[in-house]
Amino acid sequence: MPGIRKPKNKKSKNPVYQKYVPTNRGEYKPPQVYRRATETIPSLISMEGNTARKESPMYTGDNLLGIATMHKSNLVPVFKGQDAIDIARMRRN
Repeated sequence: MPGIRKPKNKKSKNPVYQKYVPTNRGEYKPPQVYRRATETIPSLISMEGNTARKESPMYTGDNLLGIATMHKSNLVPVFKGQDAIDIARMRRN
């Protein structure tokens, strides 16, 4: 009949795993460390260079008139009066 299934075997008769029996192999001895027969090259020791902190650049001139906002939060330095006029026109047009 098509609707009846055979029951499956729940346990196999032979065990899948056998009980572990430890063997006495004696004391563990790690293998010998292999070292190549090459000359040792010392590291370069030099006291050259400067590790002092670099000074931050700072604008000290008087050419800068101000800072304008070109678009949203895009800040642009304004050096001439004409630059400020051009930026204002860009924003509005």
